[in-house]
Amino acid sequence: MYDKNINDVEKSPYDELFRQIFKTTPLAYVVIDITGNTIIDVNNSFTAISGYKRDELVNKPADTLTILMKDSDFDFIQDNVSDCYSNKSTKKNIKCKNGETKTVLVMKETIVLEQKTYFLLTIEDITNRINAEMKLRESENRLRTLSDKLPGGMVYELDIGEDGKDRKFLYVSEGVRTLHGISPEEALKDSSLVFNHIVKDDLSVVSENEDAALKNMGVFKAETRVRMPSGEIRHRLTISTLRRLSNNHIVSDGLEIDITDRKRNENLLALEHSLAIQLNNANSTQAWLKLCLDAAINASEMDCGAIYLVNEHDKSLSLAVHQGVTEEFTAATTNYDATSMNTQIVLDGHPVYIAYDNINTFGSFPDNEKIRTLGVIPVTHENHVIGCMNIGSHVRDDIPAYARTVLETIASRVGSSIVQLKTEEALRESEEKHRSIVEQFSEGLILTDENGQILEWNNACEKISGIERAAVLGRTIWDLSDDIIPQEFNTPKNRAKIENTVSQFCNPGVSEVMNKVAEGIFIRADGQNRNFRQTMFRIPNKNSFLFASILEDTTERKKTEETIQKSQRLESLGILAGGIAHDFNNLLGGIYGYIDLAYSETRDEKACKYLKSTLSTIDRARALTTQLLTFAKGGSPIRDVSALVPLLQETVEFALRGSNCNAAFTIDKNLWQCNIDKNQISQVIENITINAQQAMPGGGTIEISAENITLNDSVHPLLSSGNYVKVSIKDNGTGIAKNVLPHIFDPFYSTKPKGYGLGLATSYSIITRHDGCIEVDSEVDQGSTFHLYLPATPESTAVLPTQTNRHTGSGVFIIVDDEEVVRNTTSSMLKLMGYSTVCISEGRTALDYYEKERNAGHPVTAFIVDLTIPAGMGGKEIVNEIRKFNSSIPVFAMSGYADDAVMTDPSEYGFTASIAKPFMIVQLSAMLDRTLSNSNKIALNPT
Repeated sequence: MYDKNINDVEKSPYDELFRQIFKTTPLAYVVIDITGNTIIDVNNSFTAISGYKRDELVNKPADTLTILMKDSDFDFIQDNVSDCYSNKSTKKNIKCKNGETKTVLVMKETIVLEQKTYFLLTIEDITNRINAEMKLRESENRLRTLSDKLPGGMVYELDIGEDGKDRKFLYVSEGVRTLHGISPEEALKDSSLVFNHIVKDDLSVVSENEDAALKNMGVFKAETRVRMPSGEIRHRLTISTLRRLSNNHIVSDGLEIDITDRKRNENLLALEHSLAIQLNNANSTQAWLKLCLDAAINASEMDCGAIYLVNEHDKSLSLAVHQGVTEEFTAATTNYDATSMNTQIVLDGHPVYIAYDNINTFGSFPDNEKIRTLGVIPVTHENHVIGCMNIGSHVRDDIPAYARTVLETIASRVGSSIVQLKTEEALRESEEKHRSIVEQFSEGLILTDENGQILEWNNACEKISGIERAAVLGRTIWDLSDDIIPQEFNTPKNRAKIENTVSQFCNPGVSEVMNKVAEGIFIRADGQNRNFRQTMFRIPNKNSFLFASILEDTTERKKTEETIQKSQRLESLGILAGGIAHDFNNLLGGIYGYIDLAYSETRDEKACKYLKSTLSTIDRARALTTQLLTFAKGGSPIRDVSALVPLLQETVEFALRGSNCNAAFTIDKNLWQCNIDKNQISQVIENITINAQQAMPGGGTIEISAENITLNDSVHPLLSSGNYVKVSIKDNGTGIAKNVLPHIFDPFYSTKPKGYGLGLATSYSIITRHDGCIEVDSEVDQGSTFHLYLPATPESTAVLPTQTNRHTGSGVFIIVDDEEVVRNTTSSMLKLMGYSTVCISEGRTALDYYEKERNAGHPVTAFIVDLTIPAGMGGKEIVNEIRKFNSSIPVFAMSGYADDAVMTDPSEYGFTASIAKPFMIVQLSAMLDRTLSNSNKIALNPT
């Protein structure tokens, strides 16, 4: 209609718009002049579908398409003319220009315009949709095939109606035959054939879980029991998801699988656990046997049974408990003499299972009992038959394998428990004879037999140990050591020593009087370490002796004694410390003087650098001796206006050196100076820092801040108004309990096993003598923050910058240490020997660098690594990673902990050798001479 042959038709303003719509619409259009038998126009979408362009078709006869697109099942003229006025869609196959066959939907429309008849053909390509539908059907067929072959399970599609109350299967896989014994067709016809198998007691669980799933259209999941036509109980797991159809019905797409074996194993474990608990609560042997019989019948899915006990005198069998049988049957089977077939089968010691076909061969039962199957399982203790458990069924024809396992497991439990219960009953009888006397003792009394089995544990023992009597009776005294003796003392050697002591005391062949006293530490049930004194003796008991022990808690008495001893030791230590500090200062004075002179006189730049670092180190040693003198003599602080920085930084870093903690500083840039005794304040900071580090055994970051503050009279109750520097030291450790907090500054008060309780007391005294104040905020498991307030002189001071120290060889050493000064001094030593060095502060970075160098083909001669790097990978971790891919490269360990196991036996941990810090170049040289005997060879082939 938009062809050039009809240009003479008057055009409306919208013609161009319609032309564009016609050309770009996604549906294909063909316009045919039926009157003139001519193709008027085709659009771009038709070209895209068929491959034929507009200039190949326009103004051509109408049958051109039919000729060009031969082998199609669609005639462009005849099909249209025959149904000229139809506007319904028809699916057809057309042959495209490139030979491809496509499936399309064709709709025909007739248009009459200015006495001419036109035909408008609309074509939609549905090839991809048809292919997708075919693939979907193939996928559904594959899924159904898989579901039909699912082992031990079935797949289903269940219509549960609009409200979830209906039950109609839309699809059920072949697995329904195995799970429920019916065909898929039967299940589709009547869903109750499946759901009626669910055990009645489990229906409420199914209902509750369905309601929960329906509420949120979520997942339904339930474990249920089903009763099979044979009477067997099996376990099932059902999981499904819900979806709603267009008719508002809800469909449950689900999977049901058989979990019987798993549940039976779980139930057996739970049963054993339950019986063990009930054994402890049983008040008599009869009650316990009844519990065991009930458990055996239920767990094996039988319905009757009895337990018989062997009479030790005549070997007859006597009925102890029974369930599920008639009185007539009970009367007929109460006793079996030693000569009966039943007794002989039991005493043979092997389980016997009689199926329905052979039931009449096993003795005679009353005619009305109708027992169909029976199992006879011996009850033994230490390979000795002491009874039997008979379990049967009036319904089932055989006892399956899983039920036999259950019965034999319970029977083994019955045997050991009968002996245990009889022993306990005997102990209870004996207890009544002496209980009233024993309970009057203020000290703990422990009695054991010759085997170490505890017979007595009086009230005083309960109070001293925190362990109840019921928890220890029947146990051996050396087994009890696992609960009350500290781990470091609870060794096989000490255990054997306890056994030997009990054996000697109870030995009737030893005639002399036996008495022994021992002292030590035990752990109360609440975790407290307590001191004890134990007086051991023996008591006659028939033909042997009982081991007896009087137990006293001597903790408070020991504390008093230790306080006195601490005072005496500290007095002696103070005298010794003063003498050592004095002599050491004399030595340091000479060393310090000579080095200072050398530093002043030399003009060699490297020598100046080394000597300056040495002076700084010795200066710290001199400060330590001053602290020793302060400890020894005490006294008022010798004050001087000083900057807290770098004192604060140096002291904290020194205190943390070698630990697994690091420090983070937040300090005012213009921090005021303070009038302080630097050595005493350093001692305070060091004490608190060490406490913080000890409160974080797993390592971490200690936060130190220092700020200027001005206080008014009303701001702080203990400090006068004025300018102060507030120093806060915060850890994230164990914290301090509220009942302990008021005592932490008391002399000799300590919660540490080896603490003297002087650190914080001394710190409190020092800060007070400086006219300052010390406070603490703490929460258990949250950490502690100590705040120091020191009077300030408002003169700003800048922060001191951080500090920067013969075998021959060549190659590259990687040095790993968190301390810059150690890295620098070690590097300098190695460079003097001819090596190049790469200094790295942390293990992971060093390994990454090494890997990069290896990949680039750059050889590395050796590593020298620090064992302890706070908050980073240390030497042990580094060497473990290196040895995974290189077993030969030398790796040397260095540490300030000379007693570390790595230092004494480095090869055991993968190291080549070790060296203790601080070390001299001659020591390093000697180690390298020992291990790198061929330096050039090592340097060329290390990686």
